[in-house]
Amino acid sequence: MTEQIPLQETEKPDENNPQEDEKSKKIEELEEKLRGEHDRLLRLAAEFENYKKIAQTQQSQSIKYANESILYNFLPIIDNLEMALKCGPSIEDKAGKDLLLGVEMVLKLFYDSLGKFGVKSFSYLGKAFDPAQCEAVSEEESLEEEGTVVKEYQNGYMLHERLLRPSRVVVAKKAQNYNEKA
Repeated sequence: MTEQIPLQETEKPDENNPQEDEKSKKIEELEEKLRGEHDRLLRLAAEFENYKKIAQTQQSQSIKYANESILYNFLPIIDNLEMALKCGPSIEDKAGKDLLLGVEMVLKLFYDSLGKFGVKSFSYLGKAFDPAQCEAVSEEESLEEEGTVVKEYQNGYMLHERLLRPSRVVVAKKAQNYNEKA
């Protein structure tokens, strides 16, 4: 990959002339030094190119995740709106139903807005517990396979491919009196 610097051919020094021999050695030393400096500069240029690529990658990652803390602070608002919707079935009057419709609309706007920034919710309900994506709040005896998520208190959220918040779940454990329940 390194370029060879063409060297001028010099006449063969007269073996009997010590001045010519000394000049020839000096020229060879300078040419070798020049090759070394050329090689050093090529390496320095390659290192600089690598640095620029790393800096660009870091900058794009910083931009991609710049809103992470702001987006994280919106998640409790979404949680509260979701809890308000869970109260919906117990409301029977028209004003209450209209209020719930408004809450649904606001929640949808939040989902859409967060989605534009790369935020996606995920659920582990009925799936195997994954400690990289879930936070176990408790265990509960269940007929489900041990290690299965049986309840989910809060959805998890991803920002692009990075975990923004783990899903907060209850994990199944083997029932003590399995034979009596079966």
